[in-house]
Amino acid sequence: MITDKSKYCSVDGVRLHYTEQGRGENLLLLHGIGASIYCWRKLIPYLENSFRIWSVDIMGFGLSDKPKNANYDLSSQARLLTKFLEANGVNKCVLVGNSMGGAIAAEMLIQNPQGIAGLVLINSAHDPRIVRFDLRKIKFLTNVFRPFVTRRFIRIILKKLYSDQKNITNQTIDTYLSPYMKDEDSIRAFVNSFDSLMDSTLISRLKNTSRKILILLGQKDNFVPMKFGIELHHCLPSSKIKIHSAAGHHLQEEEPEWTAREINEFLTLSQDVKLENS
Repeated sequence: MITDKSKYCSVDGVRLHYTEQGRGENLLLLHGIGASIYCWRKLIPYLENSFRIWSVDIMGFGLSDKPKNANYDLSSQARLLTKFLEANGVNKCVLVGNSMGGAIAAEMLIQNPQGIAGLVLINSAHDPRIVRFDLRKIKFLTNVFRPFVTRRFIRIILKKLYSDQKNITNQTIDTYLSPYMKDEDSIRAFVNSFDSLMDSTLISRLKNTSRKILILLGQKDNFVPMKFGIELHHCLPSSKIKIHSAAGHHLQEEEPEWTAREINEFLTLSQDVKLENS
C-alpha cells in the first residue's frame, strides 16, 4: 500500500518498502504472513507521539521485493531486517511482531541481543505446530493457485482473521488482495515464507534471552490458538502476558487502542527497556 510516507531502502540487493513516522524511541513493526504494513494503520496513530515508528514490508510481501532465489527462512529474514535498521542508523529498538512477524522478531533478538531493547509478540507464530498444512509440499503447484486468489478468497480469509466482521470493508479486501494481483511472484514468495514458520528450535533458543517480552493474545484467534502463547509465556520467566477476550488474530487492527496501551505500559514499566534515539 503506497502512502505519502512511503520510502524504499535497498539492503543486500533487496528493495524494502517502509514508512517512518513519529518522534522518540525507535520501534519496528513486523507484520505476519500474507500481510503488509497496512495491518498497522490503526495502531500507529496511538503510538507515533511517543515513538519513532518504522513499519516495513517484509521481503516477499507488500511493495517490497520478492526475489525468486532468496532464502525466506527465519535466519535470513532476521539478518536482512537487522541490516535494514543499520542502514537507517538505528542502533537499538523495540520490536513488535504479529504472527510470522513475531517469529522473525524473536529471531532478530536472538541474533542481535544488544541491538534489541524489548520484544512485543502479538499472536506470534513461533511454533511449527501452528501450521496445519505446509504449502511447501505442493510448491510445484504455485502457478495454479493464482486464479483462486480473488476478492472472495480474501474475504474468507479475513472472516477468520477478524473476530469482529465489521473490520471487513471493500478497502480492506482490495488492499490485502492488491500485491497478489500486481506481482506474479507474490504467491511463490508467500509459499516460500513458510520456511519462517517451521523452525522447531526457536523457542528453546529464545529461552536464553534476558530481555523483557510482552505476549499479547486474542482469545478468538482462529489462526494461532491461544494455548501456544500461554505455553511460550510459561517457557520465558521474564515475559508478561495479556489476553483480550474479544479480539482475533490481528489485535492491532481490531483493538488498536488496547494494544497501544499495553505496549506503552510495558515499555514504561520495563526498566531495562532503554532505547537510543537516532
